[in-house]
Amino acid sequence: MIKSQRYLGNIVRQINIIRQYIVSMNLLEMYDIDRTMHNFVQDILNILFDYTLINMGSEAPNYLGIDLGDRKSKIATQVTAVNTSQKINDTLKKILFLLH
Repeated sequence: MIKSQRYLGNIVRQINIIRQYIVSMNLLEMYDIDRTMHNFVQDILNILFDYTLINMGSEAPNYLGIDLGDRKSKIATQVTAVNTSQKINDTLKKILFLLH
């Protein structure tokens, strides 16, 4: 196995461990990890794509459907450990509500 495949495999494993940890903590209604991960993902995306994302929850708690936003680039994202169609549909409904 080449070195880059090993690194990528390690990254994927660690992300899956973090995801499961978040899901487990959320089941216990312990949501502090969510805020931590929002900030972590914000920093990563800002570095990788030269965005100026901010945590929308710092402007308004539970900002509808959006966790991170960059007003200059006019992009937004949701950071979630849940990847169900129901979650996606609920998020889209919230965003469409904001647009109307």
